[in-house]
Parts: sequence; C-alpha cells; structure tokens
Amino acid sequence: MFKLYKRVWKNKNLRATTKTRVYRAVVVTTLLYGSESWVLYRSHTRLLERFHQRCLRIILDVHWTDYVSNVAILEQAGLPSIEAMIVKSRLRWVGHVHRMDDHRLPKIVMYSELSSGYRERGAPRKRYKDSLKRTLSACDIDVQGWSDLATDRSAWRCIIQEATTKFEEERITAANNKRLRRDNPTQTPTPHPCRHCPRICRARIGLISHERACRQRHGQPP
Repeated sequence: MFKLYKRVWKNKNLRATTKTRVYRAVVVTTLLYGSESWVLYRSHTRLLERFHQRCLRIILDVHWTDYVSNVAILEQAGLPSIEAMIVKSRLRWVGHVHRMDDHRLPKIVMYSELSSGYRERGAPRKRYKDSLKRTLSACDIDVQGWSDLATDRSAWRCIIQEATTKFEEERITAANNKRLRRDNPTQTPTPHPCRHCPRICRARIGLISHERACRQRHGQPP
C-alpha cells in the first residue's frame, strides 16, 4: 500500500481514471477477498466504507476541508460503494453454490442444519443465512423463491445487476436525504401544556415560569 501511495496515488503523470483502475484491481480485490461468505455487522461495513473513502480521497486529491460528500467522491471515481460490491459478490456466490451438484461440500454446508449442539456464549448471533435474507430483502428479491431464479445462470446475473444498481441508487438517495436534513434542520416546536390551565407554552423554560405563577394564582404551594 505504501508503494502504491508513492508510485501511483501521488504520481502527477497518471490520470485519475488510471489510479482508480489500479485501486480497484489491486486494493479492492484484496480487501474484499472472500467477502461473499462474510457475515458482517453494520460496524464492519462502516469501517470498510471509511477505508474506501479515505483511499479515493487520496487518489482524487480531495481534502476534508473541501467539504465533498462521500456520494460525490464515488461519482468522481466511477466506483460503487463497498456495500454494493459485497452485495453483488454474495448474490453471485449463492447462485453459484445453488447450481452445484448436491454432493458438493459448499452446497451441503449452505443448506444443512445442525442436528445437535448449541451456540456458545459470546458467539455471534448473526448467521450467514440471516445476512443472505437481509441482502435479498434489500435488493427486492423473493427470499423464498430466489433459488428458482438462480437456476438459470444468465437470468440470475441480469437480476443481480438490476438489483445491485437499484440498491446503490436507494443508498445514494438515503445518503443525500440524510445530508440534506443535517444541513437544513427543521425544528418542529414541541408543545409544553400547563398542568394547571389550558395554556400551551412553546419552550420548557417558559412552562416552568408559567406554572410557578399559575400555582400562585390558584393558591397552590410553589
């Protein structure tokens, strides 16, 4: 990584497109090796996305003081998010395993159930099947009927391409909406009704002073 930093990322004679191609061919493939079988939590995905953004900002020579969003960085680099890459590789892998012969070990492991035993204390609660179901639901693929769709390799690849494209578009839309809400917060005033009269105060500090005066008017102890 350090050699790439000096020879490629900071090389002024190379175009940004060339740098991003090298990054995807060398760094991303190494980073996500075997990711189709990973069981990830949200914290793991955030760490991977953070590394992804840090590398792309170095390649594109974008500093954090430029206030460029993560979505804009991905658009400039022409690359999808790490989560979209993992989703695509996971769906391709389960389709490949489903089309295997029944005696193949990967298919036996994926479809088998433990006859005895229990999960040790402290072991991860999330299983690979749970991750797969969540991925299928996020991509609007039928959780119960995905295996029938995966039987045809060409059709399954088309479904994966459309599903991951839609998944990335929805992720970008959600990120843009989140950024918009953060930059333009709309504060909805919370009503603070008085417990002694019908009056409604806009702020809590006003409610406290009003209730003190209201109790005095009604002859109640402060």
